[in-house]
Amino acid sequence: IGAALMHDFVNVPKTSPDRAKASEMSAEAARPLLKQADFDESAIERISVAVRQHSFSRGEVPVEPLAMALQDADRLETLGAIGILRTTATGDRMGATFFHGSDPWAEDRVRNDLKWTLDHYFTKLLTLPKSLRTEAGQAEAKRRTEFMVQFLTQLGEEMGVPLPEGLIEKTLR
Repeated sequence: IGAALMHDFVNVPKTSPDRAKASEMSAEAARPLLKQADFDESAIERISVAVRQHSFSRGEVPVEPLAMALQDADRLETLGAIGILRTTATGDRMGATFFHGSDPWAEDRVRNDLKWTLDHYFTKLLTLPKSLRTEAGQAEAKRRTEFMVQFLTQLGEEMGVPLPEGLIEKTLR
């Protein structure tokens, strides 16, 4: 529970050059709080390692079971129905529009998820399932990704620009 509570303790904006350091900053900030909450030194160290290693931005591959579970849980937050809401809210907060007006699926342009929220599904979200480390995480990611694919298919129908054949499969590879 300590790792789950502390994993995003220090919030660094997504556009900050220090974004990749957020997990390390959270791990360090967690130490005195965990000590104050009577965690022993061994638990504090395991939690700190897990918090430091979980981050997508940092790009570290966790090897400890707690770190693998924390990284999977963190990535699962970005998938499924909650992931769709979070992606839309984050894109709005960063000033992105929902999608490119004439080429929403980026068939003839370079994807830019800072400008178009829909691009984030293909630059990051749909690539996450293959990075999950635990069996339970992989199963849940599959379920949530299937829901996101249904959403994207429906979105294409409503826009009158169907999801291009093979785009999902290409992204999931």
